Amino acid sequence: DEAPGTVPGDIIFVVQMKEHATMRRKGHDLYTELDIGLAEALAGVDLPITHLDGRVVQLKLPPGAVARPMTFYKVPDEGMPVPGSPFEKGSLFVRFNVLFPSTLDADAVAALEAALPPRPTPDSTYFEEAEECTLRDCNIEEELRAKLHQKRGSAMDEDDEDDGAGPGGQRVQCAQQ
Repeated sequence: DEAPGTVPGDIIFVVQMKEHATMRRKGHDLYTELDIGLAEALAGVDLPITHLDGRVVQLKLPPGAVARPMTFYKVPDEGMPVPGSPFEKGSLFVRFNVLFPSTLDADAVAALEAALPPRPTPDSTYFEEAEECTLRDCNIEEELRAKLHQKRGSAMDEDDEDDGAGPGGQRVQCAQQ
C-alpha cells in the first residue's frame, strides 16, 4: 500500500512446495525411482529423464555395470540450487526398480546359464533326506489380510462359545463383604 506521505509496507511471500510426479526433495537433494528391465539392469542403463527445469538428463551406467535393485546411484550437481551459492547444487539420487519377466522359455534359460556364472551346486550329502518344496507366487498383503480376517473370525467364535460362563457353564462371582 503506497500513498503520498506514508511509509510503504512489507511484501510477504508464502512459498509452498508443489509435489512432483517422479521426484522428491530432501534439502538440496532430489530423489527419484525409475523402472528398468532386466536386460538394462544387467547390460547397462542408458535412460533419458526430464529434469524439473525441463532439461533432458541422460542417465548412464556403462555396459557391464550391473544396476542392482533397490540401490541408490548419485548424480552430483543435478539437485536443487543452494541459496546464496549460485554455482553449488545438491545431488540427484536414483534408485532402480528392476522389472523381472514373469516367465522364461527354455532357450532363454539356456542362454542365461551360458552367459552368467554357474549356479552353486548344493552339497548332496546334506540334502539326502531333504523334502522338496515348490515355491509359489503370492501377494503378501492379501495373505496377511486373510490371516487377520481368519484370526478375527476365530476370536469372535471363541467369544460366542464362552458366553461369559466359567468352566462347566457356571458363572463365578466375587463375594462381597
